[in-house]
Formats: sequence, structure tokens, C-alpha cells
Amino acid sequence: MLMVQDMDRAVAFYRDVVGLKVNSQSPMWSELTHGDAVVALHGGGNGDFNPTGLSVQVSDVESACAEIETEGNDSRIHGSK
Repeated sequence: MLMVQDMDRAVAFYRDVVGLKVNSQSPMWSELTHGDAVVALHGGGNGDFNPTGLSVQVSDVESACAEIETEGNDSRIHGSK
């Protein structure tokens, strides 16, 4: 589960950029899937640090970051490449 400040923007990112399928969406709870994997988004986040996370593996980090930035999102990489 990931806390989000702006549910519409978060759903659009995971749907349009990451390619997940929207199974349900509301202002406070949305679920997106890829195969058997489920990403749950909980509304009401305030932007403070929240010790949750999502790991995504890609074959070309630079291309993935460029695509994310094309959509107007931040692609800072935390951790190792």
C-alpha cells in the first residue's frame, strides 16, 4: 500500500506510465494490477516520509527514467542501479 496526496495523479501515473490496469478507483482507495501483483493506493497522504515502497525492475534504467520524465514526473533513483 502506498500513501498518495493526489489520487487522480497517482492512478494516472501507474496506469499511463507504469502500465498497470485499474481495478478500482476512489478518492481514498484504488487498486491497480499487473498479473497477480496488486498495487494499492491510499488517499490522504500529506507528503511526509512514509516507510512504504514499490520496487520496479527494468532492463534499461535511463530509458525508463526518460519516459517517466516525459510524462512530467520525477524519476530520481534512490538506491543502486
